Amino acid sequence: MQEPGSEQPTQESGYLDPSGTQAWLALRLKDSGIVSLGRLAEVSGINKGTLSRYFRQTQRPSVDALVILCKSLDVTPSELLFGLGALPSHDQ
Repeated sequence: MQEPGSEQPTQESGYLDPSGTQAWLALRLKDSGIVSLGRLAEVSGINKGTLSRYFRQTQRPSVDALVILCKSLDVTPSELLFGLGALPSHDQ
């Protein structure tokens, strides 16, 4: 269940669009206490430019990167894949 005001922009298909992915990431970073994409890069060991491409939906992460990002952001794989625009919302 989402908190009021935390709705994410989605395409009609239920997938997050790039702006929704960026909003999703901002919430996850805040929740995990990570202050920036640069800090996520330091914590995860994934290049900041690569992370940026993931969250702009111009590049898909490898399975290894998904595991690292799940741990870094304290989310499940399905939550991360939704956040990256790769899975539709559970509401669909």
